[in-house]
Amino acid sequence: FRDLNRASLKDHYPLPSMEKILQVVAGSERFSLLDGYSGYNQIMVKEEDQFKTTFTTKW
Repeated sequence: FRDLNRASLKDHYPLPSMEKILQVVAGSERFSLLDGYSGYNQIMVKEEDQFKTTFTTKW
């Protein structure tokens, strides 16, 4: 995966902590959620690009 890592844009600003996110959305009327568990296999990726697909999570 070294070639893929070199080609990937680097995150200069990682996601905030869950506590910070909850502070920001507290009291909001609307928010959205990506269901990474059930939605993982629903993301369409061209077959020739599947080998370079990655997801970054805290865990």
